[in-house]
Amino acid sequence: MNKKPGFSPRLIAMALALGAAASNANAGVLAQGVLEIKNFFLTDTAGTPLKESDFAAFVANHNTDAFAKLNGVTVSDSRSDNVYPYTMDLPQQSVGANPYGENDYTHRPPIYSTNYARTDTFLSGNSINYDKSDTFPGSGSATGVTAQVVGEVSLNTTGEATTQANLGLQADFVLPTTRKIRLQFDADDYLLAFLGPLAKVPGSTAFASSSWSAALTGDDGTSYTFAPNGVLDAGELLDPCSLNTSRSRLINGVSTYSCIGSFAVESPTLTAGVLYQLAIRHTISTDADKLVPEPGTLALLGAGLVAGMFGATRRRREQA
Repeated sequence: MNKKPGFSPRLIAMALALGAAASNANAGVLAQGVLEIKNFFLTDTAGTPLKESDFAAFVANHNTDAFAKLNGVTVSDSRSDNVYPYTMDLPQQSVGANPYGENDYTHRPPIYSTNYARTDTFLSGNSINYDKSDTFPGSGSATGVTAQVVGEVSLNTTGEATTQANLGLQADFVLPTTRKIRLQFDADDYLLAFLGPLAKVPGSTAFASSSWSAALTGDDGTSYTFAPNGVLDAGELLDPCSLNTSRSRLINGVSTYSCIGSFAVESPTLTAGVLYQLAIRHTISTDADKLVPEPGTLALLGAGLVAGMFGATRRRREQA
């Protein structure tokens, strides 16, 4: 008895899968980095915010710069500000079909959307109490600094995207008495690198990194750097997790990082009358490359497989 010709269930499933893959959102690439610093203060060794009158001289300058690049198109901007009250809101730098608005620091899930690259930065507040009425009348108490940076790239077609955003502080100061000072703040660091299941062609990548450091130097030779790494080093009081790390994917899947905690560090003894400089650097970088078959190619491959099955069945029937 002749066996009735038919389709292999395995081939049918393969064809259907290829057809579905043509519109599968999981073919994308996404990388995001968000680093938020809040409640940043300069304090004495008891944790009380310093006042302007605690310094013989204190001059601060804040700066920010950011760029976003998608398939060869780049946008960028930069700002600098030394006027109290300190507020810098850099306009979002965006290329492509970005669905997110200004100052969106939401953590993304591992699902890409459209082709875009975006960066954004925001800073507000003051780290000390400006209590000298002749300098900043009615300034009131220290509010603490909020500093936020985001970089994000998404690809759903073959291409490349990259971003970088920076916030910086430079404070030059002189103390009237020999003493130590502290830096304390809360941080939320989030990194995501995601390659969808179809992003398997060698060369597809997703990368996100964060970095934060405070460097203290002085005319007396003082040199001290605080770069949180999750380990208590000399002078560090609180260092629960790293703010200097990265996540990447070279094969399909997702890699994430989250650091939420309070940080504090105490300076070496600083000498009265010496000029010191505090330089803080706060950076997020992201990068994505996508090299995968286009959805149309996958759809044609699925259609060709189905056509081949019909042709093979017809030939078997004609030979029977």
